[in-house]
Amino acid sequence: MVLMRHLTICNDNGAVAEILDFGGIIRRLLVPDRAGRPTNVVTGFADEREYTDNPCFMGALIGPACNRTARAAFTLDGITYRIPQNEGENNLHSDDAEGFHKKTWEVSALTKDSVTLRLHAPDGELGFPGNRDFTVSYSLTGDNALRMICDATTDKTTLCNPTQHTYFNLDGARGGEIHGHRARFFASSYLPVGEGMIVTGERRAVAGSPFDFLEEKEIGRDIDADDAQLLLAGGYDHCFMTDAYDGTLRRCAVVRSAETGIAMEVKTTLPGFQFYSGNFFDCPRDTEGRHRGIREAFCIETQYPPDAVHHPDLPQPVLRRDETYHAETIFRFYIDD
Repeated sequence: MVLMRHLTICNDNGAVAEILDFGGIIRRLLVPDRAGRPTNVVTGFADEREYTDNPCFMGALIGPACNRTARAAFTLDGITYRIPQNEGENNLHSDDAEGFHKKTWEVSALTKDSVTLRLHAPDGELGFPGNRDFTVSYSLTGDNALRMICDATTDKTTLCNPTQHTYFNLDGARGGEIHGHRARFFASSYLPVGEGMIVTGERRAVAGSPFDFLEEKEIGRDIDADDAQLLLAGGYDHCFMTDAYDGTLRRCAVVRSAETGIAMEVKTTLPGFQFYSGNFFDCPRDTEGRHRGIREAFCIETQYPPDAVHHPDLPQPVLRRDETYHAETIFRFYIDD
């Protein structure tokens, strides 16, 4: 049994987050609904022992490289590195057993409204090069935003593409399918996938397709459309490319619930985000005491494009010696009726 430290942070405006040192997991996040009632908008296991398995990567920090890497290998500076084949011949989220979501992070600082976690990844672990040091800080701001900052350094050129894999349901404890959530994405293109859900390298315009969230619409409106990409994934499980990306903090998505009045605005310095509609999600019993299944939660995972290392025209998640990886993502919650 892994001992897990529960870290609670809060602000003065009704927001409370419970974070685990194991996996850097966001287990609960309470924000006020339209009536001012504390509402948990993320899904977490009621029994913390479930996190030692956690096949859905629920609530966790993912790394050192999130999403899918074709053929579980990549080449940097003429050297080919092989990483675990854990999804057919490919790699998903670095490793099932030894990825960031299964590590106990060091708590280096804890205040009323913030926590800072650190992790050292030695050269060659899981096949990734470089002695790497990662720092992740979570903080709750006065406007009910959960702010995440990630920094990393290395002594060898390496692949560096961490993300946060929290599942959201803005309807709260009583929420079911997320089809009724309304979403708007500030993303004019997305990355289609082929066999094994590996990106093809194409950037495809969303306009006129089921992937068009440029104007707000219900997530469920087109999710079951007769579209090859949706049929392949069982719904949405694709990387959207944020418009006008320049490395600064930009708004990439807004999702809102008519049930609670809670809206979530997502901003990030990263070039894209994986929108996952929970097509294979399963949580036997969450912190609210209920089962959550397929499409009863969604993820917005800010990141570099998946498998970009094999597609040089895409922004590259490569970190070199004497450089610092720095990324910021903000999930801001507010009432929007």
